[in-house]
Amino acid sequence: MDDFQRDYEQRALQNVRALVDKLERSDPPASSRRLIWAGGAALLALLLAMVVSGWMREQTEAPLRAQRGCELDAFAKRSAEREAALVRANPTLQPQEVRLTLARERPFTEALAKSDCDSTRAR
Repeated sequence: MDDFQRDYEQRALQNVRALVDKLERSDPPASSRRLIWAGGAALLALLLAMVVSGWMREQTEAPLRAQRGCELDAFAKRSAEREAALVRANPTLQPQEVRLTLARERPFTEALAKSDCDSTRAR
């Protein structure tokens, strides 16, 4: 088994050496030109892949950004309306109490804002 493996390794080393000799004998300017073209093609392929992946990501994220923007706008509108209603109902209410009430009601306001956007999107 060891002799077989040693012979196999020697043949592999001879093949590698023959390949190195062949590369050394080849025309250096032509091989460097091929290398430059191959590098340029690889860079172009990488650039193209980056552009395509960026475009695909934009296509998948655009509706999500639009939905989130709608929800934030609806949340701001509902929060402002609720704050005005609290102050109208109790003019002596301190600003800190208004903030605390709005903070407690935030999950409900967010759910209502999401519902507003879902209903406008469904139309």
